[in-house]
Amino acid sequence: MTSAERRSLVNVVFEVRVPETTSERACVYVCGNAPALGSWSAAGLSLERVEGNLYRGEGLFAGGTAFEWKVTRGRWGTVEKTKAGGEVENRRGFASSESAHYETTVEAWADGGKDDVKADEDAPDKGEGPLPPGPCPRVKLLGSFGFETTEEDRPVWVYTPPGYDENPDRHYPVLYMLDG
Repeated sequence: MTSAERRSLVNVVFEVRVPETTSERACVYVCGNAPALGSWSAAGLSLERVEGNLYRGEGLFAGGTAFEWKVTRGRWGTVEKTKAGGEVENRRGFASSESAHYETTVEAWADGGKDDVKADEDAPDKGEGPLPPGPCPRVKLLGSFGFETTEEDRPVWVYTPPGYDENPDRHYPVLYMLDG
């Protein structure tokens, strides 16, 4: 990604209404084919619960990017479904040169909306086991950055611990992890 492309990053906002039966402790994600959406990781872009059954999150996309996406609760065994239990086609979006906003409603979950802290017996063994109890992890996509050595864009994720925003003067240990 060139410096000009970095300057043309576009903020895309997602607002998702989930079924009323969804646990208040549910972690909700938008996943899709763009790095900002986790490149089809079931736990892509983490959404925060705004109120009731409304979740919201935002990601940075290169301007002019077309993308496809779905909503999950962190595992493919919890992907969104139609009310009748059918597959939901990939939603389509476009990050133009200005910010974009997408609103959608999840009709049903593949697992029927079971409690999120239970194991999903149908989940493949690909690190998609049970979610930890408690609120969603505070994981945000900082952005995608190009590296000269690989000539690839790589997403950079940041996890901040609980209380981080409320204690701006507190110092925390840092752990750097590289993939590959």
